[in-house]
Formats: sequence, C-alpha cells, structure tokens
Amino acid sequence: MLLEDSHTLAYKHTIKAQAIQEKLFVDETRKVYGIMYEIKGDAASSVQFFLTDSTSHYLRGALYFSLQPNADSLAPVIRFFKEDIVHLIPAFKPAKSFINKVKAN
Repeated sequence: MLLEDSHTLAYKHTIKAQAIQEKLFVDETRKVYGIMYEIKGDAASSVQFFLTDSTSHYLRGALYFSLQPNADSLAPVIRFFKEDIVHLIPAFKPAKSFINKVKAN
C-alpha cells in the first residue's frame, strides 16, 4: 500500500511534468530498497523518493518549493538537493539499529 502511494503521489505531477525518471535502489546486504523519482519540467515537486526494509520500516521524502515552479531557475537548487538525496540513500539504516543503540546506553 505505501509503495503504491509513493508511486501515485509522484505520478500526480504528470500534468506539468515533461518526464518522470525512476531510479531503483537495491542493497540486498542491508535489506534496503527504494525508488527515487526525478520529475522533469515545471512540476510542483522535482524529486521524490522512498526507502524501505520491506518488512516494517518505510521512509518517504519529497522536494517542494513554496513558489511557482520554474525548472530553469530552480535547476541549481534541485541538483543540490538531488545530490543530497542520492548520498542519503546508501546511509539509510532501518530504525531498529538505532533503537538497539539507545537501549544499550
């Protein structure tokens, strides 16, 4: 259900989008999976993503601006945030590892 919601929310921008590119992320070792949606054109959201461990943890993010979208003027900012998201994805760890660290302290 959550995966379908992510897809639906990203593709709601097809009205203004010139294209939507999906980038799949799979890390079998850490059991982390996700998709980043790069939405081209003057859509309200330029980048969206989700990450999951496929059992109990799910993280979704979306980049929105509080102004009328103009892909040409926003391109440097969009590129900056997209690079941050691409770096965030490999660093994602499901919450249980954090919870175990808190309990140990």
